[in-house]
Amino acid sequence: MSVAFFRGQQLGPDDLNIFLEDDGGHPINAAEIFYALYDYTTGVEILLGVPQRIPVNASVGHYYASVIIPLDANFGSYRVRWKFRELIGGQIHEVVQEFEVIDKATSLVSSYTSAETDLIRRLRILTRDSHPDRNYHFRPPAHESTINQYNQVFGYIWEDEELKEFLERGLDMIIAAPPKTPFQNVDQMVSCYPEWRTMLLNGAMMHAIMALILNWVSDEFSLHGPTLVTVCLPDGQEIIVPIAELYEVLYENS
Repeated sequence: MSVAFFRGQQLGPDDLNIFLEDDGGHPINAAEIFYALYDYTTGVEILLGVPQRIPVNASVGHYYASVIIPLDANFGSYRVRWKFRELIGGQIHEVVQEFEVIDKATSLVSSYTSAETDLIRRLRILTRDSHPDRNYHFRPPAHESTINQYNQVFGYIWEDEELKEFLERGLDMIIAAPPKTPFQNVDQMVSCYPEWRTMLLNGAMMHAIMALILNWVSDEFSLHGPTLVTVCLPDGQEIIVPIAELYEVLYENS
C-alpha cells in the first residue's frame, strides 16, 4: 500500500522524498532535478500546478517535495513523477511514486482493534453522546428562544481518538488497583476478563466527564460584560441587567 496523507498536511523530508546515489552507493546531488504532482483519483493522471516543481535539497542526494495537501483535495490516489539528470546534458531519469489522500476521521476508525471499536461504541452509549444534527448547543447566556441567532448544530462531543484515550486511562486505573494486574492493552484485558468491561467503561466515563467539565469552565468564563442576564428577585420580579453590573453589585456586597 502506498503512503497516505491528510488534507491540509504539510509534507516534509520523510514523506515524498528521493535519494540519489552513484554506482558505489555514495549519495550524490543531481545536476538537474524537478517533480510534478498528478491527481490519479479517476484512473487518469491530471497535472496539479506547474509541471516542473523544484524540490528541497535536504542533504547530499536527498530531495523531498515540500507541499501542503490542499484542503479540498479529492480522496484517492495521486502520483509524483521525479525527473533528474546526473550530469549536465545527460540522460533524464524518471521515478514515479504513488500516495493516497485519505479522510483523517476514517483512518482513525480503521486503525482500532475490534475490542477498541466495541468499547468506543459502548462508551458513546453510556455517555449519551449526541447524534449529528439531532441537538442544538447553546453557549450561555443563549436560550432556546434565540434559536434563530444561536443555531450551532454539533455532532459527537468526543471523537473516537479522545474516547480511546479515556479508555486507556481507565485501563491504567485497573492496572494500578490492587492486586496489580498488568495488561498490555484493552484487547488483552477484554480477552482475559470480559466482565471487567463495565469497570473499564466507568473509569473512561469519569475521564470523559472531567474533560466535558473543563469545556463548561470555558463556557462559564466566556461571557462579555455587556451580556444581558435575567435576575429573579425574591418577590418574583424579573429584571434584566448586564452581567458586568451584576458582578459589581455582588462583589461589593460580598
